[in-house]
Amino acid sequence: PDSVFVSDMERSRDVKSIVEDLTERKRRECFEHQTVFHSWGTFTLLEKKADSMVAKRVIYPGAKPEFKTGSAAVRKLVVTDGSAKTTVDKKSHFLNKGQSLSVSEKQLITVENIGQENLGIIDIEIQTI
Repeated sequence: PDSVFVSDMERSRDVKSIVEDLTERKRRECFEHQTVFHSWGTFTLLEKKADSMVAKRVIYPGAKPEFKTGSAAVRKLVVTDGSAKTTVDKKSHFLNKGQSLSVSEKQLITVENIGQENLGIIDIEIQTI
């Protein structure tokens, strides 16, 4: 998630020009960190393309964040650690490690960590148009 620059002392000043070059090219890494911290846990963007997004969500015990699937998109949530209670359109589903849930466009999703440890979820959203 962070950069490491290794060089001899004579080239260490090159860091400034590298950062300037990345900033001029408007690279996302220059303006936002890959991991965003929330009161409910963390959101780490693993990959983002024009028509898809893959992220890792870590949800703290007892936390219950809500998020919405975009228009013309499907979303799949895969539990990698812990146990979750998900609610989509007033229908609840319980998911354990290795289980998943698919959600269609424009639906509100609530994910509650019902365990004592952090809940890990891989969140995949794909545009359908």
